[in-house]
Amino acid sequence: MKRRFAAHFVWFAGRVYPMSYVEMDEKGSFLGLYPLAEEIAQTRFLNGVLVLLPESLAHDAAYWIAHWRDIPVERFSSERVHLYQLEGIALSSAKLGADDGGRYRYVQ
Repeated sequence: MKRRFAAHFVWFAGRVYPMSYVEMDEKGSFLGLYPLAEEIAQTRFLNGVLVLLPESLAHDAAYWIAHWRDIPVERFSSERVHLYQLEGIALSSAKLGADDGGRYRYVQ
């Protein structure tokens, strides 16, 4: 069964994706990132910003969330993915991919 998480912005592979959703399999492997054009059944919407981290980098999440642009995209196809929701970040900053010191929360 696929799992989907949507947000106002998703920070992934050096780019900011507005109104998008992340699709994962039941094991937590990354399947894709897609624009959210309409409501999709069984998609969890999270307010604000999602950041994806390969599992091997999650032990140092604070560093990698701040340096999300430096994560090699190849790591997402070979590892499980952890999702983090940024809290306390203005959406105007999120649109630019700027971490303004907000907190983060592990999603799954």
